[in-house]
Amino acid sequence: MRMRRAALLTAAQTVLPAGRLREWHTGATDRVEQLIRRGQRQGVFRTDLPITWLVNAVHT
Repeated sequence: MRMRRAALLTAAQTVLPAGRLREWHTGATDRVEQLIRRGQRQGVFRTDLPITWLVNAVHT
């Protein structure tokens, strides 16, 4: 599965500008960040790690 995602990303990078790829991921990244922030407020998610780290951990 990981190799397929990597192959898809590589293929996309050859035909699409980096800015366009970022645009496509922004919506998903924003939703994950909102979810984590809500979870932090509710005491469900850790608050001792940077939000960007937590979002990247979810995506990874």
